[in-house]
Amino acid sequence: MTTSLRIRLAPSAPDEDGITIYVTPDVAEDLKADLEASGYKTSWALEFAFGAEDLIIAIASVATAAGGLGGLAAVLTAFFHKNQHRSITMKSGDNEITLTGLAKGETEAIVQTLIDRVAEQQKALDDSWHRILEETEDPGKDE
Repeated sequence: MTTSLRIRLAPSAPDEDGITIYVTPDVAEDLKADLEASGYKTSWALEFAFGAEDLIIAIASVATAAGGLGGLAAVLTAFFHKNQHRSITMKSGDNEITLTGLAKGETEAIVQTLIDRVAEQQKALDDSWHRILEETEDPGKDE
């Protein structure tokens, strides 16, 4: 088991109800179980990366549960608390934050901010996708 835990949040494919979570492999099953116990739908995907992150397992398309994406911050914060003996780094886009040693309230606020940013990116991606589809369906529309 590694002593560091890396997690990255990213938008899902257009029009998917959720976000994608990438996590170090040795904790992926544990996080997936925590998400599912909280009502989130998950699925597996593998992504190979070379360099600092090596093999990353993606828990793809964490679909919105009853708690919505707001409930996701509480699940991730509890997961980080279980793993507080490790160095924890969370990343979303260009934002990378070390969560080690923070109080639970601080951690949850930071996690929620990162989730909100990914949700905004997902909305922009969806909007862009819809514009492309509309243009494709009616190419002469603007003429």
